[in-house]
Amino acid sequence: MLLLSVALPALADHYRSIELKALPRAAKEFLERHFDADQISYVATDRALFDRNYKVLFADGATIEFDKHGAWIEIDTPRGALPSAVVPAKMLDVVESRFEGSPIRKIERNRRGYEVELGNGIELTFDQQYRLVDVDD
Repeated sequence: MLLLSVALPALADHYRSIELKALPRAAKEFLERHFDADQISYVATDRALFDRNYKVLFADGATIEFDKHGAWIEIDTPRGALPSAVVPAKMLDVVESRFEGSPIRKIERNRRGYEVELGNGIELTFDQQYRLVDVDD
C-alpha cells in the first residue's frame, strides 16, 4: 500500500518538452489557421495517469492547452485579444453587443460550457448552447 501511494503520484504527472510536430494533427491545424507559428516558444505535454494534454506557449505570453485529441481546452492571451474566429459566433455576438470594446483575453471549455475573461476583468459563463448564464465583475 505504501509503495502504491508513492508510485502513483510519480506516474500521474509527467511533464516534458516536445517538438511542435508531435502535437495531434487537429492542434497543429488549429495553430496554423489562427496563430503565428513563428511566435511559438515552447511546446510541452502533460501526461497524467489516464490522460494527456498539450500546452503551447508563445513569445508574447499567450498559451493554448489542447486535449489528447488536439481540441483546445483553454486559450489565454494576457497581452492581446483572442482571434475572433476561435470564439463561437453566438458567444462573440453576446460579447460584442453587451460588452462593447472589451476584448476576449481568455476562453476555457469544459463539460458544462465555456468561461470567458474579458480585457476589463469581467468573467462570463456560457452554457453548451452558448447562452450567457453568469456575469462576474
